[in-house]
Parts: sequence; C-alpha cells; structure tokens
Amino acid sequence: MIDWIRRVPMTIRLPLLAGAMIFGVAITSTQIAIHALSGRFEKQIETVGRVYLDGLAAALLPDLQRDDEAAARRALDHAFAFHEGIAERRIIVLDGTGRIIAQAARGDLGGRPFGVPDGMRAGGSGLAFDDDGMAIWTWRPIEDNGRRLAVVGAHLDIAEFAIDMRRLRWLLIFGDLLFSSVLAIAGFLLARRLQRPLDILTGRLRDAADQPPQRIGERDIPIDDGEVARMLRAYNSMVDASREREEIVVQVVKQEREAVLGRLIATIAHEVRNPLAGILTAVGTARKFGERPEARTSSLDFIERGILALQAVVEATLDTHRAQASWRDLRQQDIEDMRVLAAAEAKSRGVAVDIAVDIAENVPVGATEVRQILLNLLLNAVAASRSGGIVKLRGQAGSDAVEFDIWDEGSGMTPDMTQRLEGNDDARRSAGLGIEMIAKLVKRLHGHLTVESTSTAGTHVSLNFPYRLPATPVE
Repeated sequence: MIDWIRRVPMTIRLPLLAGAMIFGVAITSTQIAIHALSGRFEKQIETVGRVYLDGLAAALLPDLQRDDEAAARRALDHAFAFHEGIAERRIIVLDGTGRIIAQAARGDLGGRPFGVPDGMRAGGSGLAFDDDGMAIWTWRPIEDNGRRLAVVGAHLDIAEFAIDMRRLRWLLIFGDLLFSSVLAIAGFLLARRLQRPLDILTGRLRDAADQPPQRIGERDIPIDDGEVARMLRAYNSMVDASREREEIVVQVVKQEREAVLGRLIATIAHEVRNPLAGILTAVGTARKFGERPEARTSSLDFIERGILALQAVVEATLDTHRAQASWRDLRQQDIEDMRVLAAAEAKSRGVAVDIAVDIAENVPVGATEVRQILLNLLLNAVAASRSGGIVKLRGQAGSDAVEFDIWDEGSGMTPDMTQRLEGNDDARRSAGLGIEMIAKLVKRLHGHLTVESTSTAGTHVSLNFPYRLPATPVE
C-alpha cells in the first residue's frame, strides 16, 4: 500500500491525502455524534422507565403496607388499562426474598415463561435491555419510612422508539457517507486547484533536465495568491538569468576563441620576425660578398637554417597540444646562428652582444625550443639595454643538463614579467607574447628558469634544461 502511494505523483498524492483526511474527519465526527445520540436515547428511556415506576409504586404502596397481595394484583391489572406511548409487556412485584407476590402480563404473554433480571432480585434500581433491543426491564424498590416493602419491575415495549432510533442512525450513517464523500471530492479538487501552480513549476523543472528551462506564462500565475505568484515569478527570473548567462558564456567562448586565434597569429608573427631578419642579413651578405665561395656558402647555409627555424617555429606554435614530432639535438652552430640574429638588432641599438657558450657538438636538448628561448631572451635584453650597454650570454653543458645565463644592463623587469617568466600561472597575463612563449617552452622542455632583476643592476636570467626528457605540450 505504501509503495503504491509512493508511485503516485506528488501533485496527485497531496490532494488525495487532503481528501482522505477530510473524509476521515467527517466520518469520525459523525460516529461520535451517533454514539452520543445512542447514549442520550438510553438515558431518556431510563428516565421514562423511572417515571413510570414512580407512578406505579405510588399506586401499590397502600396495598403493600397492608400486605394485601390480592389488591396489589388488581392494581397491576388496572395499570394495563391505561398506557400511551410505551406499552407494558409484564409487571411484577417481588418481596424481600425475591418471591413474586403479584404480576400482570399482556394478554398474549400471560402464559409464557419469562426470566427475571438478576439485578432485580438483588434490590435497588436498575435498567436492562433485551437482546433484540425492542424491550427493557426497569425496576425500583418500594419503601415505607426507610423500610423496603418490595421491588416493582416492568417489562416495557420500546419497539417503536428503537425502530425510529435505528432508522435515524442509518440515516445519519448514509447521510454522513454522502456528505463526507462530497467534502472529500471538494477538498481534492480544491487542493488540486491550489496545487496547480506547483504542478506547473514541477513540470517545468522536470522538462529542464532534457531541454533549456522554459518560462511560466503569465496566465498560469495566480494573481490572487501573492506568495505563489512571487515564487513563480522568481522561477521566471531564474530562467531569464540562466538564459543571460548562457548568452554571456557563448559570447565569452567566442571572444576567447578569437583571442586565442589572435594570440596564435601574433605569436607566429613575433617568432617569425627574428629569423626573417637574420635571413635578410644573410641575403645582403651574399649579394655583397657573393663572389667569395666561403661567404656565399656561409650565407646559403644560414638562409637554409633560418628557413628550417621558421618551419619549426610555425609547427611548434600550431601544434601546441602534443609533443614535438621531430627532435634535433642542440649544436654549436645553433649558438652561432643566435649570435648573427642578435647582432643585427644589437647593432641598430648600439648595444654589444657577448656570447660565450661551451657545449659539445650535439647536446641532447630540443634545439628548436632552446633557440627560440635564448633568441627571445637576447633580443629582449638588447631592447631593454641602453645605448653603449652590453648583453652577455654564457652557457655550459653538465653531466645531466645544460645551463645558460643572460645578463643585461637595462632598467629591470616588472613583477608581472618576472612572475610569468618563472612560470607562475596565477600572475597577471600582461607580460607580452614573447614572455608567455618563453615560459611555455621552458615548461615544455621540463626546464627551470629564475630571474634576478633590479632597476639599477639590470636583469640576470638563469636557465637549466635537463637532457632528453619527453617534451610537454605547450598549453
């Protein structure tokens, strides 16, 4: 039963419960009223019986005082001649020992046997209903100056009253069932009407699991129930806010996608510009000293390496979510290329570049990434240095890692640039594309970078790259 109730939707279950409670209360109250009415009926019958016996005792008292049993029997016979409303079936008089000294019965009952209630022989007053409820025995003592002379009892026919009482009881029961049913149905319908806004709200919430939440129409919002109206309008406000947030998210995603694309393009342009400058320098050298075989060969080799570097930069920038497909060890020639690439920018700014790197011919670290990192740091140092200043690059290969140090004589880095360069992801992203790319490439190579920077002594950047570890995708 409980499981069945739990399977019923809440919007039906609550009105059913309300109707059942109304029905139960109505039935219970009517049953209490019927019980009280039955008690009142028995009380009235008892009162009528006592009044009847009082009159009968007054008529018998003189005869009993004289011990005239014959006169007492005649008085009982006379009592059957006068009745209205309640008819006597039998009247008896018992002496102090419980012996019947006088009796009278209705004509059709005169010869039938009968039983005397035990309470009547014990003396005192009492009332007892027959099993069928159609007659009662009532009795009382007859006393003279405190001395009990006899007990008079009457078997009274109350069939007419009992039938009327039963008819009234069944009328009340059927009327109560009808009235309670009407009230229960009315309560169910009223509860359903009151719960209709909640039913609508529940339906909207249930549908929201499979589709975007929908507003509740104004015609479904009750204007005469302020609390429910406020709740439904609050739901509508939530739906509106949810839609606005979705629109904002779509706009933010679109802006983020455009920003990422813009940063990608700007990064490629930023990283491509430096090799292009070196290629242009090599082209100029080839034009000027092209008749010399060694100059021509050196320039063509530099141009080839520059083009390969451009290709690596583009691939590394676009392919940001997987390890670099190709791997090339760092060589001394890569250091020499950085010297040439940085020299052109340094010369235009009047800054000297001093590079002294002691490494083997093949160092097992990513050549493309290290070239990008060192070249960006050298060009940033040149840009930060004043005219006549000097930028130094030192490097050496250890047993398990290669280390580089770069110094400049500029005015120092801002805290945001320092934190982003050292890989602090929580720092503000306002350091510039070059700084962002350096930090990502260092992380890609599992390297370590530290910065010491002041406004008076310039900046010192230390780098450490472990040998031949799997590269981490740039995020």
